[in-house]
Amino acid sequence: MLMKYILLFFLFLSNLFAIDAFIPPSKLNAMLQNNEKVVLLDVSSRSSYDTSHIYGALHADIEKFINKTKFSSRYEQNLQAQLNKLGINDDSKVVLYARNSIDDIQNTTLLAFILSSYGVKNISILDGGYMSWIFEDFHVASQPTKIKTKGNFVLKKDDSFTINAIEDQDSSSVFIAIQNEPETNSTQTQNMILLNPSFYEKVFYKDFTLREDVQIKEALGISFDLDSFENIVIKDDSIARASFVWYLLHKKFSLSKVKIVKKD
Repeated sequence: MLMKYILLFFLFLSNLFAIDAFIPPSKLNAMLQNNEKVVLLDVSSRSSYDTSHIYGALHADIEKFINKTKFSSRYEQNLQAQLNKLGINDDSKVVLYARNSIDDIQNTTLLAFILSSYGVKNISILDGGYMSWIFEDFHVASQPTKIKTKGNFVLKKDDSFTINAIEDQDSSSVFIAIQNEPETNSTQTQNMILLNPSFYEKVFYKDFTLREDVQIKEALGISFDLDSFENIVIKDDSIARASFVWYLLHKKFSLSKVKIVKKD
C-alpha cells in the first residue's frame, strides 16, 4: 500500500511539472504575472514586432539561427551568442509565439526545434499566437523590450533529432513525407505516411488555435500506434515545415524518437 502511494505521489509531481507543448494566453499571462523565469520570444518579422508585441517579449529573428533551406554549421557558431543575448538560462521557461500565418507558425516550431537540438528543455508555444493574446485584451507594447541580464545557457548539442540519410533506417521506422502536389490526397501505406500540405487546415481552427488531439492525429495520417516503431523519420524539402510535424509528434504527443532528415 505504501508503494502505491509513493507511485501516485511521483505521478502527481510529473504532471505538476510537465511542460505543455502549447499553452493558452491565460496560462502565459499567469506565468508573467507570477514573475516566473519566462523568456518570451516573438518569432514574427521585425516590422510586426515593432508595430506591437506582447509586453515583455523579445524579438527572435529566425534567420540568425538557421538557414531555412538547409542545415548549416556556421549558424551554430552564432547560436551561443544569440541565446545569451536573449537572456536564456538553464532554468528558463521559453515561450514562443508569432503572428497567425502558416509561415510564422513554421518559424516558431523551427526555433523550438533548434533550441531543443541544443539542449533547451522547457519550451512551449502560445496556442493561437499573437491574436489569441489580443482577443484576451492582455498587455501589449510597441517599444522593444530591454534585456536585464545576459543569459548563461551553455549549448548541449543533441543529435538525436536529426539523421543524415533516410536509407539508414530499417523496417522498424515509420516515414513521414510531405507531398508538394496539393491535389494529391493524404495516404498511408505500410510504414509510410504521405501528407498533403493542406493538412495544416485540419490541425488548426480558423483562429489558428489547435484542434482536438484526435483531429490532429487524423490530419497527420496517424491511424496506428506510432509507439510500436523504433524511429519516426520526417523528410521534406522545407526544414521549417518538417519542424512543425516534429513539434507535434515529439513535443505535443511525447513520442521520443522523432527525427528530421538533414538536407545539406
